[in-house]
Amino acid sequence: MKNEKRNNNSSAKLHLLRRMKKILFVCKQNRLRSPTAESVFRNYRGVQVKSAGLDPVARNPLTSELIEWSDIIMAMEKSHLEKIKKNFLKS
Repeated sequence: MKNEKRNNNSSAKLHLLRRMKKILFVCKQNRLRSPTAESVFRNYRGVQVKSAGLDPVARNPLTSELIEWSDIIMAMEKSHLEKIKKNFLKS
């Protein structure tokens, strides 16, 4: 019984690891850094990628929908991460 439970837990963990990860790359204007990162990782197996910018005039402005979509958010600078936390990840 104990081994069966372990196998079920291992299977569940493995399934989560195999699930496609959604990565969001964020920079200020979504003109150079985050679109480049999106382009580099676009063809990696097991990931879906998008990019966005923090400025209202960014090519693809960051939205709460993009935050919700992502499993992982990669900010290009520490200041970008702080702004994401302040504006989108309120407790």
